Amino acid sequence: IKDMRLISVLILTEGIFSIIRSLCLIRLEFGIVALRYTINKAVQSVVLIFFFLQGNLGLKQLIWSIIISSTLSVLAISFKFLRVYLRWSDVKPSKKIMVWNIFLTYGTWDIVRQFANKVTFRVKPWLIKHFISTEAVAIFSIAETIVTTLQDILPSNTLQSLVPLWIKDKALSVKMFSYGVKYFVLVGIIVATFGLIVVPPVVNFFFTKYTESLPLFYIMSINLPIFAAGILIGNYLIAHRKQKYIFFLHLFRNILTLSIITLTLPIIGLWGLSIEFVIVPLIMVIITYLYTKNQEKGFHFDFKIIFGFKEEDKDILRKGMSIIRGWFSRFIPLS
Repeated sequence: IKDMRLISVLILTEGIFSIIRSLCLIRLEFGIVALRYTINKAVQSVVLIFFFLQGNLGLKQLIWSIIISSTLSVLAISFKFLRVYLRWSDVKPSKKIMVWNIFLTYGTWDIVRQFANKVTFRVKPWLIKHFISTEAVAIFSIAETIVTTLQDILPSNTLQSLVPLWIKDKALSVKMFSYGVKYFVLVGIIVATFGLIVVPPVVNFFFTKYTESLPLFYIMSINLPIFAAGILIGNYLIAHRKQKYIFFLHLFRNILTLSIITLTLPIIGLWGLSIEFVIVPLIMVIITYLYTKNQEKGFHFDFKIIFGFKEEDKDILRKGMSIIRGWFSRFIPLS
């Protein structure tokens, strides 16, 4: 209970950041959002190192590191956010109660969806403990954490603001949708390959107790390119206000997930969870593709773009290489 009282501070700080993040993304101020995440992790690292050197690093100190980093990072970006917010100073608020109408038409579907997803997520550890053991929960959690950490590398936050800018133009929408899926999947494959090279030696050296999680990770890493495709598809569905469809899609996903886990855990153990981690997202992408294929609003796959290589692909790759060279030039002088 004492720990929960401390953690409750995050309801305030993360709530404030949620407002800042939403308004910054509307203004395409991605740098402010990224700066917050950077400061947050940097401060938390400093606090944890301090407690570690003091010799009293424990659960309470970990909680304090999260609270301090969250508070200071929000304060650090608040001044930059104020300049963004002042751009609305000349805008007169609408007399209509727009937020309430949006909540009733779209928000309720999203809230119920998130609740159902969290219930499914929370049930997983209990099923693992019931059918296998408590130790198996830790083994799977390590593998899942590694994959979700690699998923965070994929750029997803900017799409929430960029997709709505081009969906009104059907030709442009199809083009951006297809190119987006193509290169997001490509980046997903690169991230998965990077993980397969880097993760095993790191786990074997630093976390020898959890080497049993590596075989699960090898299978679960297949999820990364599938997850990458799902990022773009999901953002298009939201931009086209398909919250009701997303709710029923995720309801089906949760039922399918729990069914696969319940059937496979007693027979093949944790392998069932790793297979579910790959198969279910793949099924969701296929179902969504069949759905979007029948839409007339410009979000469906153009296989000529996805499997072709045109001058635009060369421009995209040249731009990508230019960005990568720019990153390296900051640390390694290039002649």
